[in-house]
Amino acid sequence: MFYVLLIGMVVLGLSSVHLAFVRIEGRHDAASTRHPSQTEEHANDSKVDLRGTLAVVRGVPGLLALVGFSCFNNFLGGAFVALMDA
Repeated sequence: MFYVLLIGMVVLGLSSVHLAFVRIEGRHDAASTRHPSQTEEHANDSKVDLRGTLAVVRGVPGLLALVGFSCFNNFLGGAFVALMDA
């Protein structure tokens, strides 16, 4: 088992180093992500944009089903853990 853990840690380290060198093209501007109705003084307020989030999730094919399946899977797993814990 020691060697399995060692291999896992080595692979994790190598993948982390690899991800440090991956660059994603494109310009990310913080001002462009702000909603036009937000003013400069309220730009740092954290509000939940549920409509925008649902629009983005619906825009990606299959993502809504994946989120639903993940929620159901976590709920089912939690229920089984709670039942078997006793």
